[in-house]
Amino acid sequence: MHGFFIEDTDDKKEFSKTGCAYLINVKGLVLIHPREDYILKHRLFDQPGAEALARMVKSQKTGTAYFLSEGSRRIAGAARIGLTGWTVVFSQSREEITAPVNRILTSIFLAGIIFLVITISTIIIYFHRISTPIQNMMEMIEQVTWHSTEVIMQIGLNKKIS
Repeated sequence: MHGFFIEDTDDKKEFSKTGCAYLINVKGLVLIHPREDYILKHRLFDQPGAEALARMVKSQKTGTAYFLSEGSRRIAGAARIGLTGWTVVFSQSREEITAPVNRILTSIFLAGIIFLVITISTIIIYFHRISTPIQNMMEMIEQVTWHSTEVIMQIGLNKKIS
């Protein structure tokens, strides 16, 4: 398929690499298309995988549908023209449509992984820094009580022996 262009003042700007707009009649015959070999020779409804698009066009509804075209999964938006009964269709490859969302999701996933690694590293570092002095103190208390021949009692702030 040819890319879909929007006319600008002096030049054409590409809107889509895989998208194109075309016009079909009520039987799915292509009336206007960027590929001249499709015009009045190609019936969209006869194309395998275009059943959902055919149902939408036949029901005279505006909306979107998924279909296959030349082995590529495509998403099409369609709107009926009231006076003629024809339908304007803009179709584009699913991959091109979902690419921006996929890039954002990949970025979010990578940011989450980085955040997780930083968090776990911080926990490990600070756990070691906090737990080492406590372990040393506990070992010292254990050594003192183990080797002491005297009775060691602890008196709390409430003046009770614990």
